[in-house]
Amino acid sequence: MTRSISPSTVHGRKSHGFTLLELLVAMAIFSVMAVLAYRGTFSLLHGRDTLVQRHQALADLQMGFHLLRQDLEQIISHPLFQPGDLETPALAGGAHFLEFTRGGYLSPSQLTAQSCRRIRYQFADGVLSRAVVQVNTSTDEAVATSSPLLDGLTGVAFRFLDRNSTWQERWDETNRDMPPLAVEITLEKNGWGRLRRLFRTGA
Repeated sequence: MTRSISPSTVHGRKSHGFTLLELLVAMAIFSVMAVLAYRGTFSLLHGRDTLVQRHQALADLQMGFHLLRQDLEQIISHPLFQPGDLETPALAGGAHFLEFTRGGYLSPSQLTAQSCRRIRYQFADGVLSRAVVQVNTSTDEAVATSSPLLDGLTGVAFRFLDRNSTWQERWDETNRDMPPLAVEITLEKNGWGRLRRLFRTGA
């Protein structure tokens, strides 16, 4: 007589499936691993986004400082007559603004009032903006363009180094024909703290 072997019997013992308790334990372990994997992925993506934002902020700061340096190196050391025969000093500034006459767009032999620009840096509502005014004395017209330079700022302050190596908080009509030796700008930005840069003028 042939004896049949039950499929549930292997090597002399019965094969059992997973119990409910084993399934619950396995599901709990899987859930914990899934949560850890999600948190790790989220932290990685968040860290990458933060790094990209800081790199962009650093690039913006470097570009702003570079443009400010270029402008100040091209200061024209004489006043500029604007439409209406209004004479403005070569440089005027205070705690939150800086305005000056800039050359450098043509060769020195071709330098005229028409080749100059009036540059103004102004801090307001967390934004440092840069305005450019092109003055044409022959037509008595002025064309101004303004654009934001740096945003997300909590403070901006300018200071001016005079010919006696003394720092001044303002630069106005009393120094009409003599731009300062250097201009200091201090920026305050969340996450960056206080940033201070010193720029020599070209006058």
